[in-house]
Amino acid sequence: MLKPNILVLGASGNVSHSVLFHLKKVRPFFADFFLVDKREFIEDKYINLSDLDCKFINLEVNQNTSDKFLEILRENKIELVVDLSNAPTELVSEIVFNYGKASYICCSFCSTNNLSLAENLNKINTRKRDITLKMPHIFFTGMNPGIVNILVEMGIRKYGIPDQIIEMEFDTSQFLNSQNKKIVTWCIEEFIHELMIDPTEIMLGRDKYISLHPNALFHCENMEKLLSPIWKYDSYPNGCILSHEECVTLSQRYDIPFKFIYSVHSSTMNYLKTMEQSEVKVVIDNLLLGDNFNNPLDGSDSIAVRLEYEDKNIYYTNSLKNQDIIGGSATAYQVTVGVYAAIFSLIFDEYQPGIYYPEELAETLYPSYVCANLEINECVMNMNTKKQKWSNIKCKNRKKSNVEINIV
Repeated sequence: MLKPNILVLGASGNVSHSVLFHLKKVRPFFADFFLVDKREFIEDKYINLSDLDCKFINLEVNQNTSDKFLEILRENKIELVVDLSNAPTELVSEIVFNYGKASYICCSFCSTNNLSLAENLNKINTRKRDITLKMPHIFFTGMNPGIVNILVEMGIRKYGIPDQIIEMEFDTSQFLNSQNKKIVTWCIEEFIHELMIDPTEIMLGRDKYISLHPNALFHCENMEKLLSPIWKYDSYPNGCILSHEECVTLSQRYDIPFKFIYSVHSSTMNYLKTMEQSEVKVVIDNLLLGDNFNNPLDGSDSIAVRLEYEDKNIYYTNSLKNQDIIGGSATAYQVTVGVYAAIFSLIFDEYQPGIYYPEELAETLYPSYVCANLEINECVMNMNTKKQKWSNIKCKNRKKSNVEINIV
């Protein structure tokens, strides 16, 4: 797939700002470039249509416009669709599948139905077995899901299948010049859905999960025992148990429990809990977007996954400061690396047609792109002696890429 015609859906969003900022550095590796979004594209000093040498199309992809979107793919001979939108994933992917001449990449599962995440992903798993698919596609690649998946896969290949997996994320981001604001560093709408609208789930193993009602804010755990062995904070938050794609796909793959615990800055978390207790609906305008390009951010986003064995815990970690990032937040950059890894793995690797999850890409260039653009550390903790052994993860892949893999 050398020099594909590429289309980015959801191009006006916060995460896409970071993705496009870094993709413009490798613009020569694409032919025609198209951006699609239901909102207007806003240019700034980091990205503009001229630098990207692209065409913007104002369109909301839904059931009523599916024929129009398919027409765009056909007329422009699109070969790669990168979906950064919150349009229904099943709808967009089926349009691309029916078109049959483009690979599809998405970061997460978005839906308007009332099914659980596990039920929705079972439908994707059924589609994975469809031998009529004509192109390779990578689903759920960002940081989490995405990079976390490949780190778990690397750990399991090295140490074996654990008894259970716990993932944790603590985003301490705040405005550099105005502390204690209620901010979110990625999509506010999806943030509200994950924490306050959708019931959450805990995966217990293959085809086994429990649904927790009414939402994630009602199901919290103190994160000190999880985080204190690897990161020191003045205080540790009560994190929400969230449903996430990587919990489902990895629990299904290895038939083990998988739980994700998440917290942002206390100002935002306390506000959400107060609103929930008073039964006041939180809307998008109640929260501020911490994009790190209009308003510089302090703090960091720290993500870790722990593989638990009888005699040891294996941590894989990445902690990224907002002040070290240009063109987006630390959170957005972490997602960008997962998207970038998927794009260039598809371009420079040989894939058979079908749907792939990131944990299935250990033998591709995907992990090399990840480790070249994020500092990934491994901590082996002996549960008997409490001794720790830290090391930096470098992926030595059997394949060579003929594209510069550093986007930093």
